[in-house]
Amino acid sequence: MPGSVGRSASAFKERNPPIRGHFVLPTPEEGLAGWLGRIMPSTALTFSTPGVRVPVRPLECARVTLEAHEHRAIAIWEHGWTPREELRVLNALDVDRRTLGARYLALVQRSGWLTHALEQAGLGWTASLLLAERLTQPVVTFFDAQERMTSGARASAEAPWPDLGDTRRGAERLLTPYRHVALAVLMDLRPLASEFLGAEPLDVKRRPSALLQAAAACGITRAVLTDPPTFWSTKGAANAQREGRRLLAAIGAWPWVLFDMGALPAKWWTEPTVRSWLGTWLARARGLDPGWP
Repeated sequence: MPGSVGRSASAFKERNPPIRGHFVLPTPEEGLAGWLGRIMPSTALTFSTPGVRVPVRPLECARVTLEAHEHRAIAIWEHGWTPREELRVLNALDVDRRTLGARYLALVQRSGWLTHALEQAGLGWTASLLLAERLTQPVVTFFDAQERMTSGARASAEAPWPDLGDTRRGAERLLTPYRHVALAVLMDLRPLASEFLGAEPLDVKRRPSALLQAAAACGITRAVLTDPPTFWSTKGAANAQREGRRLLAAIGAWPWVLFDMGALPAKWWTEPTVRSWLGTWLARARGLDPGWP
């Protein structure tokens, strides 16, 4: 390019276009999750699925409410020293040496609005801890996703991705709320291409089901494509998706927070309120972080 010698690459970086009243969001099939990953600032909530960074409006809580929530977390930590924990032996390479109660207290002190919202949604503190930790961990990049697919791994109970734990262990039922949230994200934002999730099982109407495919990847169902074919009910998967949407709405996650119980309409990305909320949120994010493009 004439006259470009000596200019840095950043000089040619294009700014994201503004969101206006007639702007239409891309559909999940056209890469909505990737688009969100590109425009979201670091203040957004992340999910352990490739490139997904979801805008969240922290629910406003009175200071006295958050203080009471923290006092409950302190009581959980103080009463968490069971005889088994008092006798526990740490390994030299243990990454996190804190008890569950200490991890929960630290999370409450850092993101009290999130843990309080989950408490109000009816989750116990251990389930809230495991869910909130996963909702706030760094996002997986598309490069990592490509590497995983190239190596032959896929999202499943055997090769969990996102980190859903071992769904065959009863003790890990505490991860169920996170699996429900992961299913809602997988179905509504489509952050993973179909090849990452394996073949689509057949539902009772003998049709390939993307819902059963995602639910199997999240360890919610055991539905698989078989020969001869087996036909699976989608009732359990639909209930799990409904619960995941409810939890996402409870913590103020876009777009679920805009609809009662998080029940998204079929083409929710065309709704005017969805676009205007996101535009307002992005403007506020830019105001809080002037260095964000």
